Amino acid sequence: MGEHMNLISGLFMHLDDAKRAVSGLTQLGIATQHIQLLFDEHQEREHNCFHAYHSLDSAIDEDADLAKSELASTLQVQGMAADEADLYAEAVLLGGALVTVQLTAHEDDLVFDTLANARAINLDFEQALCATV
Repeated sequence: MGEHMNLISGLFMHLDDAKRAVSGLTQLGIATQHIQLLFDEHQEREHNCFHAYHSLDSAIDEDADLAKSELASTLQVQGMAADEADLYAEAVLLGGALVTVQLTAHEDDLVFDTLANARAINLDFEQALCATV
């Protein structure tokens, strides 16, 4: 248990890409309990039944803030810096999908390659947020 764990994150524009990254990671032999896929499952449905939400605008905004802070604090608990966690949480709520992987130092390079091959966004923060809007 003495080995230090690193948290590596990959942000994806499309859920399919994120799922492909997860399957690539499991093929590398990374334990599934170390891999987490985060996305906002309300994204799809909101477009289809937007009229149903129309009168609930203020409630939705509050829910989004709450969801963002909960997601950000979850990421911080896993070892992510606070400002980074906020930006990732916002990107997820804007429709991105986030894959996080907890691993030992010697697995890092393999994971970076796998995430990149599945089209992870290289998170220069402002760019990523603009790209997901």
